[in-house]
Amino acid sequence: MRHLSAFLVIVACAVPSGLAAPAQAEEPVPALAPETVPAAVTAAVNALALDARPCELMTRDLREHVAVVELLSHDPVVAEPWEPTDVTRLCNAYVVAGVGFGVGIFPDRGGWVATEIGPARVVETSGDMVRLRSRVVQRFTPARDVLGSERVVDLFVVREEGVWRLASLAGLLQLDLSNGSVPGTLAAFARERRAQTAETRRRLRAHARMVRELASVPRPLSRTSPSCGAGGRGGVSGRADSSSNVRRFDEHSERVRGPRAARADMVAVRLRTWGGRMCWTVRFRGDVADRIDVRFILTQPSGRDDLRAASWSLRLDGGRAAGVLEDHDGVQRMFAVRASVRGRVLRVVVPARRVRGQVRTGERFRWSAIDYMPDPDRPPGGTVEWVDELPQLVERGILHRP
Repeated sequence: MRHLSAFLVIVACAVPSGLAAPAQAEEPVPALAPETVPAAVTAAVNALALDARPCELMTRDLREHVAVVELLSHDPVVAEPWEPTDVTRLCNAYVVAGVGFGVGIFPDRGGWVATEIGPARVVETSGDMVRLRSRVVQRFTPARDVLGSERVVDLFVVREEGVWRLASLAGLLQLDLSNGSVPGTLAAFARERRAQTAETRRRLRAHARMVRELASVPRPLSRTSPSCGAGGRGGVSGRADSSSNVRRFDEHSERVRGPRAARADMVAVRLRTWGGRMCWTVRFRGDVADRIDVRFILTQPSGRDDLRAASWSLRLDGGRAAGVLEDHDGVQRMFAVRASVRGRVLRVVVPARRVRGQVRTGERFRWSAIDYMPDPDRPPGGTVEWVDELPQLVERGILHRP
């Protein structure tokens, strides 16, 4: 998950608002027998190279389903073209970079998941749709202390524009695409494909809305700190941290120090609640970074084993601030906040109803904070961040009594 998005919105490109009709010619796709398509896709993915173009062997709706996930992860979130060649480019970028990411292995650091596929046989056909069955083996390269997998899976190919293409990645690749169980029949696959297309449209609309909100919602930081209540009303909780625990957010999780790290190093946090409002005050070791996300997590017991939970982020960028809610698909909703920065101190006031989710903020709950700042040494377009937690999320959090 990429946590930061600049507030500068580039409006010269068209905002994708739906599934575009083909407008540009793409490179010819080789004519393959349906049984050979999954192996061809697997070989292209295993090459871990954009010029292998695995997505050209996929159906248009599958490419769009993958491409919109890549689109939503871009930093900054801006309007981008959505022609067929753009969809394929976004899809290839996600697939090549994402193989193995969900299990903590990064292709650019020499570790990835290699997929091997056995001969495929046809088990069901209906018009231009074919259900295949094959043995899929996934191994970690180089060898890691992680077990691979071997299983028999059903795979689906569809004839589109006279060419057989892969129509589902479920069961074939290690990608975080929220794939559920593999359909057991072509009829079930057709239903899932329609639902997936509807979900792609929803995400495209959400992306267009995010672009609009980035242009209109963020407010300038206040010159004076907003009031956090007066007269001792409401509940107060907090935590101080004298240690420096800023780390680079990658597989090595190395600690970083120095003046730049101090701008992301939280040394104290405090929450005051009163009158349906929540006020967080965060003190940093150095001056607050110009660009940073601070995420607040709330939890509360519900029954014997369950938890109510909620989270939201305060996003600062270039002297402007906004609150951000994000769902499991990476779709963000922004809302206006009152926030101020004075040297090393950040303060924000929000209505509890905006950020409480399932948590009943009129009752006792626990909370914690984590911030994300772009790695000053990252290359252009990189996604590595510096992270600090207070308290660490492995703890139970800070107890708050309203």
